[in-house]
Amino acid sequence: MEWGRLPGILRIAGKMRMLADTPPEGAAFRAACAAWGWHYDPAGDPVAEQAYYMAFHLPAPARWLHVSLTEGVVRLAVLPLLFWENWDIEFHDSEARYRRARAAFDRKFARALRQAEKRLGPPLRLWTEGDEKLFRKAVWQGRTCLLALQQDDYDVQFGYDINFLIQPYQGTLSEKPELLV
Repeated sequence: MEWGRLPGILRIAGKMRMLADTPPEGAAFRAACAAWGWHYDPAGDPVAEQAYYMAFHLPAPARWLHVSLTEGVVRLAVLPLLFWENWDIEFHDSEARYRRARAAFDRKFARALRQAEKRLGPPLRLWTEGDEKLFRKAVWQGRTCLLALQQDDYDVQFGYDINFLIQPYQGTLSEKPELLV
């Protein structure tokens, strides 16, 4: 599996939007994923897995949806699409090479966003974080959850990533939401 290339976004974006419209109970997410052929991985202790964490393998492209739960309710779901392994300037032999690599990471996000917009329409909110990482975020509102496409450091052992995030949300997007990752 090549984590440096974006998978096709259109199909994934549509499924993630359907999850953002799904009631945020673990059983509902599990049923939706099963209907699409996203295979539940019951590795480890099944009781603990169902109570706190579930993972689903997407057969094509080969990716994993990670779902964190609190008392059977989805707290967040993250689907990493791409990792930029050399995210730290220390991994580059010059600042110029780092800037070129960062620009490539940003272009991949822009490409993913254009593809997501073809399926989801324009995001309700789009911003760049104000810290040194300058991660870009785009958010759509489903019936029960927010759906975000974002640059992030969800699992920094693999690098910075571009991922879809789903998190339950009540209210409207009249202001920038606080995303959990």
